[in-house]
Parts: sequence; structure tokens; C-alpha cells
Amino acid sequence: MFSFLAPLLLLTSPAVGALSIAPDSFILEARSCSQSEAQGNASTCYPEYIKINPISGLQIISIEAIAIFNATTTPNFPNSFPASANITGINYCNVTVTSRHPGYQEAGIKTSVYLPLNNWNERMMGIGGSGFSAGNQLDRVLTPLSQGFATVSTSAGVSRNTMQDSAEVANSDFWALRSTGNVNVEALSDFGYRALGDAAEIGKSVIENFYKKPAKFRYWNGCSTGGRQALMLAQRYPKAYHGLLGSCPAINWARFLSADIFPQIIMKNITNGGRVPAPCEFRAITAAALEACDSLDGVKDGYVMDPSKCEFKAATVLGKKIACPELPSGNTTISEAAVKAAEVAWAGYHTVDGTWRYYGVSHTTNITTGGTLLDTKCDNTGNCTFSPFPIAANWVKNFLMKDLQADPMSLTHSQFDRLWQLSVQEWSSFMSTDDPGLDAFRDTGGKLMTWHGLDDIQIQAGGTEEYYKRVLAVDPKAADYFRFFQVPGVGHCSGGFGAYPGTSFQSLMDWVERGIAPETLYGKTSGGAERPICLYPKKVSYLGGRTDNINSFQCVYAVILAGASSAPYPQGRLIASTAKTHTFFISGVTSRRSDGSLGGVQTASDGTVTLSIEEQTSAALENIDAIIKQATKGKGGLENVIDVTVFLTNLGADYAGMNRIWIKAWPNREGAPARTCVGVKELPSPNLLVELKATALIEDN
Repeated sequence: MFSFLAPLLLLTSPAVGALSIAPDSFILEARSCSQSEAQGNASTCYPEYIKINPISGLQIISIEAIAIFNATTTPNFPNSFPASANITGINYCNVTVTSRHPGYQEAGIKTSVYLPLNNWNERMMGIGGSGFSAGNQLDRVLTPLSQGFATVSTSAGVSRNTMQDSAEVANSDFWALRSTGNVNVEALSDFGYRALGDAAEIGKSVIENFYKKPAKFRYWNGCSTGGRQALMLAQRYPKAYHGLLGSCPAINWARFLSADIFPQIIMKNITNGGRVPAPCEFRAITAAALEACDSLDGVKDGYVMDPSKCEFKAATVLGKKIACPELPSGNTTISEAAVKAAEVAWAGYHTVDGTWRYYGVSHTTNITTGGTLLDTKCDNTGNCTFSPFPIAANWVKNFLMKDLQADPMSLTHSQFDRLWQLSVQEWSSFMSTDDPGLDAFRDTGGKLMTWHGLDDIQIQAGGTEEYYKRVLAVDPKAADYFRFFQVPGVGHCSGGFGAYPGTSFQSLMDWVERGIAPETLYGKTSGGAERPICLYPKKVSYLGGRTDNINSFQCVYAVILAGASSAPYPQGRLIASTAKTHTFFISGVTSRRSDGSLGGVQTASDGTVTLSIEEQTSAALENIDAIIKQATKGKGGLENVIDVTVFLTNLGADYAGMNRIWIKAWPNREGAPARTCVGVKELPSPNLLVELKATALIEDN
């Protein structure tokens, strides 16, 4: 949401500029639809030739049209076009439609439609916004336009210029309030949702009118605010687009955005007027976390493939002397304030009484420099000051404190708690896109894709995972039309050492137009290594071998059992394959229950402990059955087990009791799994007599 871009100037003829690429790349396959039959005509690029079909609740104020010739853009997003390889000779008709909603007190809403004058590929693409800007950024529309897409974007009435600029991305001051204490709800509703539906209808109408045929396929592409807009379109305007790509989406706007300044408020409370930590302290803490956790996945490559496994404690580097270019001395020690603030950024937002409210960032996420959760600024004397994330601070100031002159950093913890609650109560219906019911979108046949960088500096990836789980809870078959990919090592929409999914839009097109649902995305790391990006809940796993070989990595997923024997660690690993059956390696299982107690262990009133090998074996088999049911959504169980290793602390005494239960579980010897029994000196608890290590074959759900 949250990239900051230099102001842009629209040139009428010829237009030449150095511009950046849209949120995802567009490759030449995009030009597959009868281009020779779908030509625009510069002679009809005049307002009098542009007609807009009636749109309910919308009044057209004006239509402008101008032909632009020989425009140039330079894509510079990772893994797309070669750096500095200019795209030249872009000719298009720029149609700007100004509209309003009768009865609303609102500025004119400008919807711009960019029409290729040659080589239209018969596709329409809606382009998303950033921060407080709904869209209409020239570089984001020119790159797909150069590939033949007719592109559509809207100001939503909250951008003063047709093209957004960096100030409008970070600052809502000129439109947020009618007066102190009174939010401009008309503008917020236009920005939040209403202008999105209008823009889609305007785009369809202009395209059909200009080319004398409708677009065969309609797509949306956006990241951050643009990702939130993708979800909003699926939920409120399900017929607008055939395919939606919403990356790093700001789904839980009313919850996460205000929480983004929480670490700064806590840091201020901790320092209590004393020394503010310098950026070098947070860089050092993050570097120490990476050093501790980088090798957990078997590969030391500058990022962590599964950040949830990183349990680094910032306190371990408290007082460490570090280099610090921000300070005149050139060095400092890591302060207690920096340590505690980093832990808050990782743990997420908690109320003053310790109640968890929202997610934190990963331990290896950049938490300093502009736009991050713990950014600070130091002058040449070494005096450092707090620098809260501008978009979050602006949201709290204007929409929660409702005063253009308010200072969010003046809030106490308890005051912030109340404002966070008000944010959810007042503005969720305007801004959040967390409704898990997507049946209307499903019924249109549309497809929705999202990916989220696990090192996102501004929108915590845990919120997107939470939402996808809620969607699956409502519709277990939601992956038929909605797919989510977690991207290790990638930041907010781009950046980081991980593999950026630069071909994700092509994957969406293949899904919509060819019926090829994406099982895996592929991307390249900042070092050029290709890696798979896995369909949730699978995770990428290193299998061994050369780390620059993509075949050394595979998508697997861990099952964390939520039933009777739940544990706070993965219970098994499923090896994905292209076949319909998959090998499921289950961790060692005992009779341990979810509360930590052990089945088959009885303690008398006098403290005497009685152990039962039969009860422990039976309980362990029940746990294995539950794990397989969890992995197969109830379709499998012990019948899927093909191999078991039995570990016994007293092989001679306990084999017979274990075997009696085994025969009850598999009375037909031909259907029983292979079995190996091993005598061991001890198991994790002195009261454990048996542990089972199983392998199963399971089918696709």
C-alpha cells in the first residue's frame, strides 16, 4: 500500500518518461487474442465518440479523450522485464470520465481508461492503488498497456490530480474530514469500495464502445491497497472481473493499520523522554535474528523459508556494542528500549491488560528505515526521534482522533486501545475486506489469487493467512476459485532476499483462460536462484543438493493436529507429488493428550504409578488415526498407514501387550502395515513405554 512514488506528469504528445512496472509482470503470451482484429483508431479518440452506458446511481459529468503517441516506459520491478530495457512506441487513447453520485457531497471521481491504438489483446485490466490513493498511476497502467491490455484505474475522488503522487499516497488530510470530529464518509465510501464497482462498469463500457466489441477477459491486478481492492471486488462486485490478483492485501484495514503505530507508542513509553534508539540498533537486532534462524531450513541464503520456526530473543543482544553510522561517535550499544520495541513488533498488538489483538511481523522483517514499524530519524548531532509509519499515523489522526492537528504519538497505551476498538467498530464496513463468504464470486466462475511476502514490513502476513483459513472454514472447496501463496523472504509487494513471484499474473491468466489451476508459483531470489512458491498450506522445503537448483526444493506441508492429541509443533510432513497419492511422514507419536497428560498412566493416591503398555499403544494408534484424519479432512485413518517403527523401552516385557493391540487395529494380516520393533533405553518421559513412527499414503482431498 505503501510505496512512495515521485509525482508524475502526463504529456500529451509525444510522451516519454522513465516509469516503474505494475505490481506484477506481464509476458508476451498476453498477446494471444486476435490482435489483428482488435485495433483502436486515433481518429475516434475524441469525447464525442465515447459513450457510457447508464450506470445505476452514477452521473457522468464529463468525458475527456486524448491520443498519446510514442510513450516510453522503463519497467524496473524484479523478475519481469530486464532492468533499464525501455518499452517504446506506446500509442494509446487516454479517456478520462468524471462522475459523481447524486446526493453525495463529493469531488468529481476521475476514472481513466487507457486504450491501446494497436495490438489490443481483447483483455481489460483494472489497476489498483497504493496507500490512500485508489489508483491512476501512470507507470502502473503503461506497462500492461504496452502488452496489449486496455487498462482502467480510478481516483475514487480522493486524488486531486488524475495521476496520484507520493503525498496523496501517505496523506488523506485534504479529504478525510468535513470538520474536526466529522469524517467525510462519502469520500471514504468512494475510496473504500464504491468507486471500484463504478470504474469496472465505466471501463467495460468505454472499451466496448471504442473497439466495437467487449473485452473477452477482465482482470484486476493490485498490491497492498490494490490487494485490498481485489478482495473488495470479489465480495461486493463479484461480476466485475473474471480474474483478480490481490498481492500483500490490506484485508484487515480497520485492524492492522492503526496497530502499525503501536510499536512506536510503546517505544515512546519505554524511553519516557530518554534516548530514542537509533536505526542501527534495529538493524543489528534483525541481523542477529537472521543469523540465528537462517540455517533452520537447511540453507543459509539470507532469509528464512518458514519464519514461524524462528524463536530468537532480542534480549540476547542487549548491551552489545555495534557500529552506528547515524551517530557522531560511529558506534553505540543495543539499548533496552530497542530490545523491548523489537519484541513488541514481533509479538503484535496487545492491549494494556495483555490481550492479543493483531499480528506482528516476522523476526527477519526489516523494522527500521522509512515506512517500517520502528523507524527513527537521527540528526547530525545524534539526536534521534520517532518516525511512525506515515499512512498508519495519518489514519489514526484523521479517522480515529478525527483532528488534523492531533498527534497520535501523544496517546497512552489505554487510549490507543480504545481508538483501535473504535476503528474496528466504525470503519470495518467501509474499508475491511474480511468477509469469508465468497459464494457470489464463486458462482460467477471467477478466479482469485493472492500472495503475501512473509517479511512484509507494513501489512502483517498473518492477517492474510487468518482470512484464508476463515474462507476455507466456510467453504472447504474454496481453493477451486481462491488460492493463496505465502512467499518467504519477500517484503511488501517486492524487496527482500526471497523469490519474488513475478509470473503470478500469467498463472492467473492460465487459470481463467485455460483452466490450469496454479499448484505452485515460481520466482527468483535477489541472487538469481529460482525457487518454488507453495500453495497454502504447503511450505517450501530443502531436500538437499545444490541450492541454486530448483529441484533441490519441494512443496510440503505440515499438519498441526487440532484434536485430542494436539501439539504446538508439526505432527507430520506430507510430500507433494503430481500423482493422486502422497507420502505422509508422521512424527513419533505417543499416548500424550492435548493437556499434556499421558494415556495408559495411572497414579494412585499414595503416589504409586501404574503403566499399561496396551493402553499406551491404543492411545498412540488413536492419535495417529486423528493426525491422518486431520490431513485428509476425515477421509483417511489407520487404514492408510503403510509402515510403522515401534520403539519400546522394554522390548522383552512389553512386546506381547503391544502386539495384542496391533492385531485389534489390523486383524487382517494382509492389510497391516510393515512393522519394525526397536528396543530403546528411554523415551522423552520416564512414564512412556512406547512410541510409534508411522508413514501413510493418502489421496488428494
